Amino acid sequence: MRVYIDLSDEETKQNILRAVSMCCGLAVADEKDADLFVGEAVHPLLNTVIVSEAVPENLNQVVDVVLPKQSLEYYLMKFKLLYCYVITSCSIEAFLDEEIYKSQRYNIPLSVSMIKIDKEDEFVIRTLYSCAKKQARTSDKIMLYDKSTLVVFLPYTQIDGARVFVNRLIRRSRRIKVPKLSHFPQIISAICQITPQISDSSELIMKLESALTEALIKAQQIVTVE
Repeated sequence: MRVYIDLSDEETKQNILRAVSMCCGLAVADEKDADLFVGEAVHPLLNTVIVSEAVPENLNQVVDVVLPKQSLEYYLMKFKLLYCYVITSCSIEAFLDEEIYKSQRYNIPLSVSMIKIDKEDEFVIRTLYSCAKKQARTSDKIMLYDKSTLVVFLPYTQIDGARVFVNRLIRRSRRIKVPKLSHFPQIISAICQITPQISDSSELIMKLESALTEALIKAQQIVTVE
């Protein structure tokens, strides 16, 4: 994550610089080298994090709005999620295409789960991400698909193993205390084992998203993509 920062408030700028560095990001001196812009107005070419007390009317190219003059911990929480978004939004399909190819070429079992919460909340998705990471094996990979959805890659795992993974994550989520909420938001998931019939990542993602819609309609927590 290469970040170009243009802010008038020096205290906010320094806290954001530290947060970016602590999240494995790199602050760059030239906007031409950046893949994310942090400033008080939308950049004409780059995905932008707006630093403002108010949400702008035009949200085109805006990936988040953060408050000025906040603590380092606040910016660290924000940029941890932004790091996941920037890294995975451009690479998730390429990564998935590579994993599908390896699974089909070498006959290696691979299951993929798309896990969605019914509330866009940074604390909730960050906590769910951490829970998934804790129960994942070294070979597993957890990615942030959007602000309320995770994608879990489970190599050497058949569909029953994917169901066990998701069920365990759902059980753990019920024990999580969320500020101002009586319980952890509802989780739904679509799971799929890669077969020769799945051509590429675009087809798989379409099937998973369609299955999530089906899960909502049928009030099911886990739906299997055939």
